[in-house]
Amino acid sequence: MLNIDRALGDDRLMKAIIGLSASEFNKLVESFREEFQNEEQNRYETGVEQSTSVMSTL
Repeated sequence: MLNIDRALGDDRLMKAIIGLSASEFNKLVESFREEFQNEEQNRYETGVEQSTSVMSTL
């Protein structure tokens, strides 16, 4: 079984498994995290706008 903490600390192992070094992988994770948070915020704002427009039609 693969130890994730060990893999994240071992560039050679990370390169063998996913083709990226640990630092490259961490940069990728951060960009996905930022995009996910932006999407989450956009969906929240869209939902608020939709519920506000529904309430105003009542």
